[in-house]
Amino acid sequence: MQFCTNCGSKIADGTAVCSSCGQPVVNYSRAAESGSKPENAGNWGGSAQAQSAAGAASPSANGANGANGTNQQGPESNTQSANGGYQQASNGYTLHTNNSYQQPGGHPYANYSYQNSPNGGAGMPPPNAGGIVPRSLAVAIILTIVTCGIYQLYWLYKLDEESAQLAGEEPRGAMIILLGLVTCGIYFLIWYYQMGSDRMRRLTGKDNGLLYILLGLFSLGIVTAALVQSDLNNMLGGSPL
Repeated sequence: MQFCTNCGSKIADGTAVCSSCGQPVVNYSRAAESGSKPENAGNWGGSAQAQSAAGAASPSANGANGANGTNQQGPESNTQSANGGYQQASNGYTLHTNNSYQQPGGHPYANYSYQNSPNGGAGMPPPNAGGIVPRSLAVAIILTIVTCGIYQLYWLYKLDEESAQLAGEEPRGAMIILLGLVTCGIYFLIWYYQMGSDRMRRLTGKDNGLLYILLGLFSLGIVTAALVQSDLNNMLGGSPL
């Protein structure tokens, strides 16, 4: 009496095919007497080896995925790669290991754009803000009034220097103040427009060039300076006021 190697059913001696599953019977007793290889033994053994190889390959593949730190759960999930960066496919934002945010095809200055960050930039100064600290709007306005506008010249100088540093541009604070005094304030109007429509637009995503120049025409340059300072304070992670 022997058993089927496929389904385990009992098989009478001398049977060529299993009556339960139809699997050809490997007749070991007959093979032992003749010293030949059992029928179908090679095929059966090859199948077992193939199955073993496939089983061994699966853990290897899983181990490779685990080694590179990749975890993919679907289009709405996050993908964590071995370099520590995260990419969220659902909203198109990429957080790199240097904590900078970049939206594909967006901000011209790839190092930072606070309007693209999840919390609007609050509490997260840009990486190139070394030495720049938020400035109190109330104190700046009071000093401008007390000094009859003299402090405002210094304030405009600092606004140009600090915004240029954040934007990665060459500062021109001293030249702007000189040209503004020489032209009796006319060049300040040009600077207001350039700040609102160019530099601050690229830093904040807002085009305030027309608003800034209108405020300057009505002798409200102090309001323009306050609006620019508020945006810079927000970028630096401080209170806009």
